[in-house]
Amino acid sequence: MTWLSDTAKLIERHEGRRATPYQDSKGIWSVGVGRNLTTSRFTDDEIDLMLASDVSTALEDAKALFVGAWPGLSETRRTALVDMAFNLGRGRLATFVKLRAAVARMDWAAAADEMLDSRWHTDVGHRADALAAMMRTGEWL
Repeated sequence: MTWLSDTAKLIERHEGRRATPYQDSKGIWSVGVGRNLTTSRFTDDEIDLMLASDVSTALEDAKALFVGAWPGLSETRRTALVDMAFNLGRGRLATFVKLRAAVARMDWAAAADEMLDSRWHTDVGHRADALAAMMRTGEWL
């Protein structure tokens, strides 16, 4: 081990390691190994790494919720569902029972209508409009 990796281990021992944001002893929001979320900036590489991880999770969630229909979906419709999973999380997307049924029977108009007939549509507006159009038409927007 190099002195720098030993130093990192010492810092981790002192700071601890947390996977979720927490307030430190001074009330400063931190994450990971003492990373101050108030003053620290994320690099583009770090942001890309987090995004890739989150998109991967959203993909797995969408595949699990739409498992029967997934193999027959176009990439555009898959994209719309992964975007929804990213935005809503698996638990909230699972509550879209009528959307899931419409996708299962490949009724794209009904699926799009269910996306628009939701509080989610009210909350996210243009995002829901775009994703519903992608679901309805199968065309990338």
